[in-house]
Amino acid sequence: MAVLGAGLSGTAAAHLLKDEGATVTVLDSAEEKTILKTTIEGLRARGIEVICGPEAERDAARYEMVVLSPGIDPASPLGKNFVAREVEILGELELGWRSCNAPVVA
Repeated sequence: MAVLGAGLSGTAAAHLLKDEGATVTVLDSAEEKTILKTTIEGLRARGIEVICGPEAERDAARYEMVVLSPGIDPASPLGKNFVAREVEILGELELGWRSCNAPVVA
């Protein structure tokens, strides 16, 4: 499972997925040096792979599902990569809804 975006919401989504037993990779088109070091270290310490920069746009076919952070434009090169391969794309709200065991009122 991939999470697009290594910001606050993407990091939270990655931790939730990891807590649920998923194998998670966080992809961000920004260079690693521009992302908070503590964020990357925290993800990697939990066994979450982090891929940054141009490498993040490769290998979209290896993921069955992707969680799109609000800060990532689906029309960006990173987002288009997954749309073109018809990978299931979830927003963070849907991820939260799927993970919620309590009744949800819409």
